[in-house]
Amino acid sequence: MFARGALSRRFPERHTTRTFEIPACGTVLITEWNEEISVFLGEKSVSMELCYG
Repeated sequence: MFARGALSRRFPERHTTRTFEIPACGTVLITEWNEEISVFLGEKSVSMELCYG
């Protein structure tokens, strides 16, 4: 299962409670990478960059 953790552009949030809730349920979290999320999830988290042209 996959779930998207959306971050708002309107408000300066770097993570939400979903950042923790989604992986805690055993679901793959798909979200934007940022320094704060990297600190929480650690360097062992897998990241993938998608390019849209």
